[in-house]
Amino acid sequence: MSLSIVRYHLVPGGRLFTAVIKDGLTAQTMLDGTSLRFGVVSKGGGESSSPDMVTVNGALIEPEGRDLRASNGAVHFLDEMLFPLPSASLFELLDSDGRFVTMTRALEVAGLAEALGSANNSSSSSSTTPITVFAPTDEAFDRVPQR
Repeated sequence: MSLSIVRYHLVPGGRLFTAVIKDGLTAQTMLDGTSLRFGVVSKGGGESSSPDMVTVNGALIEPEGRDLRASNGAVHFLDEMLFPLPSASLFELLDSDGRFVTMTRALEVAGLAEALGSANNSSSSSSTTPITVFAPTDEAFDRVPQR
């Protein structure tokens, strides 16, 4: 198991109990530049009631394994491994993979590279709306008949 994956499961700086976790909260991990995002679902019962479901990056924090207190922190049981959320933009992801040279050039020529978060853009993901890209490989472009 990678040391970076282990560090991704650790949040420094105190005890993060479910009473302070709010929906959408993020917390920096011990893996440089990465954070976790929490989700909270409650069926009601007011602010003081315990949430029905708490997730971190989509993984369920087991109800019977929440807020376990230790002298130097807290432990929460998860139903699965956590993996860092993607930090690369769509364009950066395609551009870093040598199989999509033609696609990234086409996006640049079409003026779409910035919209997909090219490195020339000041933000990694300029699009505020999620986009799905169906990206043909260079090999797929090579099979297109020439006219």
